[in-house]
Amino acid sequence: MLNWLSAGLFNRMRTVAHYDTPERFVAKGSNLQDTKAQSQLEAEMWTNGKRLRFFWLGVTFTLAPLLFGEGAQGKPPRTDLVTLNVIAVDDHDHPAEGLTTKDFQISDAGKRQQVVSFGRIGSDAQPVVVILFDLMNTNLANRVYAQNEIIRTLKPLKSGESIYLYLLTYSGSLYPVHALPEEGVAADPEAAGWTQDIQPRLEAAIDHVFGFKSPEDKLVNVRIDESYAAIRTLASTMQSLPGWKNLIWITHSVPTVVRQDGGRAYDYSPKLRRTATTLGLMNITLSSVDPGGELGSANLDTLNQFANLTGGKVYDNHFEKAFSDVMTAWDSGYVIQYAAPPADGKYHKVHVESLRKGIRIQTKQGYYNQ
Repeated sequence: MLNWLSAGLFNRMRTVAHYDTPERFVAKGSNLQDTKAQSQLEAEMWTNGKRLRFFWLGVTFTLAPLLFGEGAQGKPPRTDLVTLNVIAVDDHDHPAEGLTTKDFQISDAGKRQQVVSFGRIGSDAQPVVVILFDLMNTNLANRVYAQNEIIRTLKPLKSGESIYLYLLTYSGSLYPVHALPEEGVAADPEAAGWTQDIQPRLEAAIDHVFGFKSPEDKLVNVRIDESYAAIRTLASTMQSLPGWKNLIWITHSVPTVVRQDGGRAYDYSPKLRRTATTLGLMNITLSSVDPGGELGSANLDTLNQFANLTGGKVYDNHFEKAFSDVMTAWDSGYVIQYAAPPADGKYHKVHVESLRKGIRIQTKQGYYNQ
């Protein structure tokens, strides 16, 4: 666009400059009859040419700051911010109330940072929680356990507003039990009571997708690609919702490193980091619940990396605790922002600590500065 507009401006100005005097214009049109009407026409075209030249000059100076960066007044471009959603609890796991910027100390890649924005996570809106029940990467026995945990946790809720549930099917697709609202479409207030019917809803959804195959029946590299694609798809839908958003992934997860035929190892960490970075930019925290079993112990590294890069937490066999922590954090968490360092494409370790004694912090432990 820049080359096109620059070329257009130059050609317009060059055309006008060719007729920058009445004499030169008359010379070009000397084959026309020299009449009073012709002279008036020439004068009008020369005047309009001058106006056009000054118009394009004005456009050039007006758009220059936008097209070429820093303007005539020397104003620097906007500074990007690193946003941290910080959960602070005391020794009894109770929310730490009344904290201020003076109670936090932040370092980014070993360098102390100055807080430029500070506030509470909670607002008048309801917390956004999306539950992804992974049928593709969880074996049948533990699926039943996880299914019962979801029902036991959600059924007593008086309102399921801003709580959504999806299945990750064996085919790698997403199946909504209670779907996120479409962008620009208001949520149906009558749908808030959907959790009271969670048992028949969830059982019918699982029966519909026929998700009763073992994850070992599917190539692991295919499961990895489809799992990360599903998470990114959910994230893009969640992005339009305001504020801090939480994704709870109930899964045995997928491995970080895959041993292929011949013993060659393939590392999926870069794909994991790209997915986690996307979630972080969309203000989405990913926590996970491992239903247990022999598959889960081999894939905790993946879940821990997602937690570290998004500010989430890994729970072992305890969906109710994960859900409760997310809801509590909405009311007691803090949002802290500081100026992002220049992009260098490297991993930046973030360390947040409270200067008030007895306070424990949960937030993302790093990010890729791209």
